[in-house]
Amino acid sequence: MADIEIVVKVDKRDVDLVRKYFKPTGYSFIPLQIQTEFVSAILNGTLLEKGHGKVIDASHLLTVTDIRSDGTEFTYVPYSEIDSAPAIVEADKEIKDE
Repeated sequence: MADIEIVVKVDKRDVDLVRKYFKPTGYSFIPLQIQTEFVSAILNGTLLEKGHGKVIDASHLLTVTDIRSDGTEFTYVPYSEIDSAPAIVEADKEIKDE
């Protein structure tokens, strides 16, 4: 079976409940409403395509602003900032041509 990666948004309270009550080696009770919300989150999630790069939090990147001789500003993020940013989701190593 091939794996896929999906980014989903779920209620933290529901995640905490699942972590508290789910026992992979024994009896688990997860309320039907939470199961339904998780299935809905999966169906409405964002699929990360094969071969995607690492997913980062861009809000923490350092920006640099240069002031040009004509007074205009040019703001950018140095590549080293992007390259060294911690991954939220690691890059997919699979080749896109598969």
